[in-house]
Amino acid sequence: MSVNINDVGTLKIRPVNHGTKKSDKNGYCGPSVISILTGMTTAESAKVINSFYVKRKRYIKATNIWEMSNGFFACGIDMAKIKIPKHIKTLNKWLDDTEYSRKDNIYLVASSHHWLIIQGNNYVCGMTKNIINMKTSENTFVNKMRRTNLQEIYLLKSSSKGVKIPAHLFIKNKDKIKPYNKVKAFQKKYPELKLSYEIDTSDPEKIYYVGSETLEKIADNNPQIDDYRDERYHIVYSWDEVLEEFDFFIDYYIKHKHLEVK
Repeated sequence: MSVNINDVGTLKIRPVNHGTKKSDKNGYCGPSVISILTGMTTAESAKVINSFYVKRKRYIKATNIWEMSNGFFACGIDMAKIKIPKHIKTLNKWLDDTEYSRKDNIYLVASSHHWLIIQGNNYVCGMTKNIINMKTSENTFVNKMRRTNLQEIYLLKSSSKGVKIPAHLFIKNKDKIKPYNKVKAFQKKYPELKLSYEIDTSDPEKIYYVGSETLEKIADNNPQIDDYRDERYHIVYSWDEVLEEFDFFIDYYIKHKHLEVK
């Protein structure tokens, strides 16, 4: 581990940590953002993102919001999406409009398909590596980014238990990271889905019945969509397969949540 797990706690920004050797480095913006907020190397940050996949990716490259939110969740960082007014089209316009209201808040920003961090007048991302004060310093890349199209903004805060390093991911013992723990983490992360499982130990193969009360209601109220039941039987035979089902449920919910009756 590159960071003492007791030295984190408070959410703050740092320069990107690429470590001291080639294996410490991931050159993409998603892992860089997690490094900025935790102090982990970018390779360690990529490992945190990758830990939420049942089948690990060979290398973490371009990251989506699902991957980033999972990474933040694992590190004890809460995020809330900020609505962008219609008249704000570029990062520069948002920076100008919020110059006095941003204060010391930390924001995750997606602009022109690039993740970056803003705190007050400070800018840092995987390309700048260091923290750039936009008022007192000139940086060609920052100036270029200010002109890009703004896509998403999230306000970041420490969770109630503070920012943490998911140290269990870096324990050498491969058996230490159990799929069961990931199942429980998914249930905690997505309470709105009411994810559930039951284990039938009477069968020699040990059957897992997996479901989502929320998706069941969506399917019941919308007979025109049948993929919840027809594409999957929701009967599986291992914790890894339970995780695969949960992945399917999350994608299904994102696709059909507009049909949910509150």
